[in-house]
Amino acid sequence: IKVTDQEVADGVDQQFRNIRQRFTSEVDFRAELMTSGFQTPEEFRRWLAENQRKAALRNRLIEKLKGEGKLKPVQPTERETRAYFEQFGSQLPPRPATLSFRNIVVSPLPSPEAKARAKVLADSLVWALKLGAEFAVAARRFSQDPGSKEQGGDLGWFRRGQMVPAFEAAAFSLKPGIIPTPVETPFGFHIIQVLRIQPAEVQARHILIMPDIDSVDAARAEARANEIADALRAGVSFDSLAQLAHDPAEEREASGVPENQLPPEYKAAIGQADSGQVVPVFQIRQESGPRRKYVVLEVTGRRSEGAITYEDVKDQIRHRLSDDLALKHYLERLRASTYVEVRL
Repeated sequence: IKVTDQEVADGVDQQFRNIRQRFTSEVDFRAELMTSGFQTPEEFRRWLAENQRKAALRNRLIEKLKGEGKLKPVQPTERETRAYFEQFGSQLPPRPATLSFRNIVVSPLPSPEAKARAKVLADSLVWALKLGAEFAVAARRFSQDPGSKEQGGDLGWFRRGQMVPAFEAAAFSLKPGIIPTPVETPFGFHIIQVLRIQPAEVQARHILIMPDIDSVDAARAEARANEIADALRAGVSFDSLAQLAHDPAEEREASGVPENQLPPEYKAAIGQADSGQVVPVFQIRQESGPRRKYVVLEVTGRRSEGAITYEDVKDQIRHRLSDDLALKHYLERLRASTYVEVRL
């Protein structure tokens, strides 16, 4: 079981940032560190790193034992769960201010002509690949997926449920090495090649060809988003509107998101809007490039900062205790089955 220094450093950086954000000034932050027994931020970082490594090793061990079927689930009692909270609850940071919302993301749709041009390019690449062209070279030159093109289109290993349905259906039905006809998804046309297969996952690479979106397409999507926002304010069912216009590649709802973790576009658009309010339509950038999508968002809940309560963390404590108890029982069984012979 290994945990890399980079994994530890990334975890420490995130923890350090989260804690630092609770203080309005560096002076207040350093004063609190001194109160807690740390002379400098560097000393605090070293303490975080030690605990981060221990926690990561513990989690890796539990994952490994679960995968091998050696850990049997053990559910903690309500009394054990409450006792854990009473012992460690005071060490938990304050609950951050959070927002809950639901949104309808409207994506510009390409014209039939643009889709036809993209399909022609995808088909021509399929033929070139079948004639011996190098897949990775073609991906770096033509793919419009910034997350994989520089890796030659490699997506690594993935399980069911991680990709959009059409892509998943194709990937899990292909034999390794085969180049099929392009597969259409909301992102565009994908040329998929499966590299390896395991019982529950596949390793694949792809080339994404996206139809062009022009200013007319974008204006049409923005107008559509504003119509939906007006309908939502007028009382039309959110679900019916989402069924008509929501981009299936985007999440529809988010619950209890810390305000300081909201994407900048969301934070600016929501502002101080309260539960039940539909904010003005705003734009977000697609992950796959410079294109824009339009968001119709309704705030469904807002919770101010405050002390963590038992109900806030009850489920997390139960999960943590369940793992701890399962590991404890496993070690007890291991000790009971271990025979040590001492010869003098």
